[in-house]
Amino acid sequence: MDALDYGTLTITRADGGGQQQQIVQLRRGSNKIGRSSASNLVVLDDPIIADEHALITCTDLGCYVVDLGSPGGTLLNGSPLPRPPEARVSKLLRNGDKLRIGDYLLEYHRTVRIKAEQVQPLDPALAMTRQIAGRLRYTADHVIQIQRLDDECRLSHKPSAYLQYLPPCYQCDDVLNNLLLAFEGILGPLEGMIDQLAGYFDPQLAPPALLPWLASWLDIALDEAWPEERRRALIAEAAELHRWRGTRRGLRRAIMLYTGVEPAIIEPWEAQSGANGPELPPNGFRVILNIPDRASIDETRLRRIITGEKPAHTTFELVVQATGARADQPTSPNA
Repeated sequence: MDALDYGTLTITRADGGGQQQQIVQLRRGSNKIGRSSASNLVVLDDPIIADEHALITCTDLGCYVVDLGSPGGTLLNGSPLPRPPEARVSKLLRNGDKLRIGDYLLEYHRTVRIKAEQVQPLDPALAMTRQIAGRLRYTADHVIQIQRLDDECRLSHKPSAYLQYLPPCYQCDDVLNNLLLAFEGILGPLEGMIDQLAGYFDPQLAPPALLPWLASWLDIALDEAWPEERRRALIAEAAELHRWRGTRRGLRRAIMLYTGVEPAIIEPWEAQSGANGPELPPNGFRVILNIPDRASIDETRLRRIITGEKPAHTTFELVVQATGARADQPTSPNA
């Protein structure tokens, strides 16, 4: 057996297949995969798999996989490997990579464990600047899986998560690890922010300070005096409000979101009986808003909202009154 560890393949059937999991130790040099038991290290019994389907070549720089021109092809992490005659390009295998060949899944593993007593706390003097040293943070049990040919990796500090993206021959270089730790301290917070970028555009998750910015994208005005829940609800429904702009439904919902009270919207045919106030002109309507405290409503802002949501050719009258009062006289009309 080779003294160096080149990793293993964990083989399972993608469809279950009733077959037990199989683990194959890779060796230095060629490791062929196919249906034929005569020439392959990994034998996969499936009619759609070629006699010699794929090849994994292990060197001191790592293990590389290539498709041998098989009819069914080989998938690496869901993407097809180039096949002859178009191309024959080998791909470096990284810990956790998954190959799909026919109905088989082959997961590649190569790990290294670092003993706790070998890991010393980071010396800030080793950082490139004091600013970088101040940003470096580690947990007590920081352990990562990296590719390595040696039995044991000896590093003077915590291993950088970036080591796993390097060829195995560099993954236990102490100087390189210290350099990567400095970059990780700077770029780590940025990566975390980018990973959560979608949350900054979600009205339910965005920080409160970003809500006016999101509202400006949607051409809506927020009142900073409103509760945060109301501001978030208005932004969340902005697209739907734009869809119904110019309709009774859209106007009612917009007023409710801005005021927290559902209004009554009276059209000319509903005012003819006199039960909902004086008669209205053919192109007019009346908005009646019953609220406990009139002072809590900015009527100037409310008129601007109604003007922006109503049909362009119409006029309106606004009635804002205390709960339980009769809507017999409107406030000054807005044309």
